[in-house]
Amino acid sequence: MRGNKHQVVDIVRKIGDLTPYGVRRWAGLIVALLLLCVGSTPFFAAQTGAYHGAQPLTVVIDDNYPPFIFRNDQGELRGLRKDMWDLWSDKTGIPVVLKAMDWNEVLKSMAEGQADVIDTVFKTEARQQVMDYSAPYFSVDVPIFFNRDLSGIRGVDTLRGFTIGAKAGDACISWLKERGIGNIHAYNSFESLTDAAIRREVLVYCLDLPAALYFLIKSNHEDDFRHTEPLYTGQLHWAVRKGNAALLTMVADGFAKISKDEELAIQQRWFGQQLSARLDWQKYGRWLLLSVALLAVLGVWNWLLRRLVGIRTRALAESNTKLDYLAHHDLLTGLPNRLLLRTHLLQAKINAKLSEGLIAFVLIDLDQFKTVNDSLGHAMGDALLKAIAEKLAGCIAAPNFVSREGGDEFLVLINDAGNVDTVQSVVTLIHQTLALPIKIDEHEFVTSISAGISLYPKDGEDFDTLLKKADMAMYQAKAEGRNTYRFFTEQLTMDVVAHLAVCAGLRQALKLGEFELYFQPQFRISTGEIAGVEALIRWNHPERGLVPPVDFISIAEESGLILPIGDWVLREACRLAAQWQRNGTPIPVAVNLSPLQFRRSGLANIVQQALEESGLSADLLELELTESILIQHTEEALETVREIKALGVKLSIDDFGTGYSSLAYIKRLTVDKLKIDQSFVRDMHNNPDNAAITSAVIQMARSMNLVTIAEGVDKSEVLDELRRLNCDFAQGFLLARPMPASQLFPDAVKAGRG
Repeated sequence: MRGNKHQVVDIVRKIGDLTPYGVRRWAGLIVALLLLCVGSTPFFAAQTGAYHGAQPLTVVIDDNYPPFIFRNDQGELRGLRKDMWDLWSDKTGIPVVLKAMDWNEVLKSMAEGQADVIDTVFKTEARQQVMDYSAPYFSVDVPIFFNRDLSGIRGVDTLRGFTIGAKAGDACISWLKERGIGNIHAYNSFESLTDAAIRREVLVYCLDLPAALYFLIKSNHEDDFRHTEPLYTGQLHWAVRKGNAALLTMVADGFAKISKDEELAIQQRWFGQQLSARLDWQKYGRWLLLSVALLAVLGVWNWLLRRLVGIRTRALAESNTKLDYLAHHDLLTGLPNRLLLRTHLLQAKINAKLSEGLIAFVLIDLDQFKTVNDSLGHAMGDALLKAIAEKLAGCIAAPNFVSREGGDEFLVLINDAGNVDTVQSVVTLIHQTLALPIKIDEHEFVTSISAGISLYPKDGEDFDTLLKKADMAMYQAKAEGRNTYRFFTEQLTMDVVAHLAVCAGLRQALKLGEFELYFQPQFRISTGEIAGVEALIRWNHPERGLVPPVDFISIAEESGLILPIGDWVLREACRLAAQWQRNGTPIPVAVNLSPLQFRRSGLANIVQQALEESGLSADLLELELTESILIQHTEEALETVREIKALGVKLSIDDFGTGYSSLAYIKRLTVDKLKIDQSFVRDMHNNPDNAAITSAVIQMARSMNLVTIAEGVDKSEVLDELRRLNCDFAQGFLLARPMPASQLFPDAVKAGRG
């Protein structure tokens, strides 16, 4: 150390000779202080003589950590640390046995006392218990690398639900586990880890930046991956076993013998530039004072500039983070959205393939949620959605995943489920959790859900297919009464395909005029004379022939096609009835209205237009409405009925007895006729209960001055019983079947006389 001190004093004196006396003393002091603070200069390296131990120094090191250490195509060791240890051996005269091996074997050799020194090691709390470390000689950034197809990967908080690839024994594994990330797949080497990522066996992996870039560039896949900001910055050391201070000092003294120029030459060979710049004070001493002054000015400028840039950078980073969050999460509930769920499905599929498990898509729809919005407002509906989202997030544990699809729909991804029983248990838990009351302000809600489930890989392998089939199963659950769940089946696909085919056919039928009206006569029971007809639609399908309404009316109602079809029926019935009227055979025609037609605004105007276009007298048109239509939205229904009655059109209640109409309500509706449902009429001669109901309806109608008509009259015994009960009209196969308009009157009269 004494020799070093003399060198420092000498440099200070030389600088002093170049300056005026008033500055020399301060310059010398500044330089001395700066030099004393530079712990990395050779002047302060500990001076030790050559070590003459008889035993060689055994150093264990990773054999696959470029550019620090690696094997070339011939299996020979190469790299920066190899060159440094060779030079160390030359300087000290001590042989070095450099053993490069798998990192786990490196750690094992060190732990079992088979090595003197371990190199390229990061410092962790666990390792500090058993090793003494050198000063760090290089800083290494450790980010997360991920496939460029993924989105939403920013830091440790976005890794949950993914399997993270890492090298076995790597410090990154400990770092991730300390932060609650435990789903880690370990690989034997950095190269095998990179190969697994390229094969998409793992989509996300943790790897030191220099090694990662080396292997990606080597394999020509550097453009296929992106990486996050560093999770942490590690520092490379060499280390000895805990408590071996003599060995630690001896190795450090050996490295101190390597000059800065020699170290720089090795660094430039492998990196193209030095790892840490160090000034040659003797060479640059004469310019020190000028540099200090210039650096002071530049330092202030740099500080101001860094401050402004830092503020702007933080603002941009916060803005980007917020935009990324908004792109991948639902604004109302904070749950992940469909885009982020797609990303997680990629990882889930990899896990399922490795474990030969399955993935379940569970699409959840809240039953009757529209009622909450309609009755209490959208603000209360939003509050309920947020409460339900919290419940769902609370009962869906990682690696399972819940997202909001939009509206009142949520999508749960059950990851790597062992079997269908596991899926059912999760869905049952969801049902039970959401069935518990939810209190919001003064309101208490009890919710139920309908859920549809599709399975990977059985039902599909891509996101859109699995979602589509889960949606089909969910609608099946709704159709079967709600508050339940259903798995997708191929029969559902067949039903949907058939449904779509019928919808397409109906549109084509409207366009090509494939519909036709049949008419079933209605007879006055007392005289047997025809008193009216009911218009019934038929579909002349080009391949299936004559299709009855039971095969397509429900689909037309679900698809909304019932509106144009219903309009066509109304106009065509009026046209034909007007033609009979002009030919001297005025006969009332009854037309059925669907719920959609009746609830549509402007129904009275449509009816009036059909009458005016055809020229039919309003009293010859009768509109049949079901009880279910009339008891919904009571005031609106009453207003529509009043508008239609004002035109002079007659109204009848179809399928009477199957709904919940009260007598007072029927009286307010001012209808003209009650049509007794065929379920009561068909076997009334053998069923006393049905006979009693039919009799009660007839008597009630008579007391209210309403006409009654019985439908479904297929037996003469039923007709006789209706005659005995003084029912006004009858309709059924016994009297006449539905027929085209061209056959109506001859056949109808013949049937009535029989």
